[in-house]
Amino acid sequence: GAIIAIEPASGGILAMVSRPSYNPNLFVTGMTREKYRSLSDSKDLPLFNRAVQGQYAPGSTFKPIVGLAAVSKGVTSWDETIVDQGWFKLPDQRRIFRDWSWTPEDAGGQGIVDLRRAIYRSSNVYFYDLATRLKVDALSTFAGQFGLGSDAALDVYEAADGILPNREWKYGTQGKDWYTGDTVNMGIGQGYLLVTPLQLATVAAVFATRGQWKHPRMLLSGDTSTAVLTQSLPPPIAGPSHNDWELMIDAMEEVVHRGNQVMGDNGTAWAYIGRDVNYRMAGKSGTAQVVGISQDEQYDESELDEYERKHAWFIAFAPS
Repeated sequence: GAIIAIEPASGGILAMVSRPSYNPNLFVTGMTREKYRSLSDSKDLPLFNRAVQGQYAPGSTFKPIVGLAAVSKGVTSWDETIVDQGWFKLPDQRRIFRDWSWTPEDAGGQGIVDLRRAIYRSSNVYFYDLATRLKVDALSTFAGQFGLGSDAALDVYEAADGILPNREWKYGTQGKDWYTGDTVNMGIGQGYLLVTPLQLATVAAVFATRGQWKHPRMLLSGDTSTAVLTQSLPPPIAGPSHNDWELMIDAMEEVVHRGNQVMGDNGTAWAYIGRDVNYRMAGKSGTAQVVGISQDEQYDESELDEYERKHAWFIAFAPS
């Protein structure tokens, strides 16, 4: 796993942790070949810096970006609702895309959902539909403003780019056309989309500043004559109004603080985090599948190898 803390106003990285890890003093005091081999050959990859080199599907942590892109482009509004019946299907296609809450015993879905509720309940069905209407070109361009798809850190060694897919990327890397089903998956942070923990921490910082992206940086200051750390400030994220930012942050606060609701209408992070938090926090939980399952199967973590189980994410900023 990995943890990153960023100061939103500056982009300064306050803390960065990757686990499993190792004792870095071994590279100073020396180690035997056997010891180094045990580190380099370990299936837990302790020498791999997951915080900046790990590339993973962001899952539902990507949904606030999808929502902001859609409202800023007039694809939806904060008042528009859909009926989440637990699954989504494209016209004239057989494949069914299910909500995370779907089970054979409870296939009724989450009912009437607007954007705010879709965020705090993390409705997959809502974002399947929304991404399909938004389309991949608009979504990919908008998400790129958050620093996804490129290593934009000023002084972080070997930070990975991640993948921010679009039509050109898929054709260029795979020689295949982009399908609407690819957009459906991207709408919930799955499919070809990959991010690093550093990039997602930066996304949280953008929400904290209501739209101002900053270059992530390790050094507090440096010799400005070298111009290494003197980067021009990017323009604010284009599209969302101030009201859109505030409404999205309100919804992300509900993710954490909305609890004790009837009919299971709690925020997805309330039971694990919000229940014990005594200050306002805006966040978004997310899980991302590592292996696919067929239409007729139900996900059963107990039957999977440890390295094939879902990835769990949580991004947040406080005070909100």
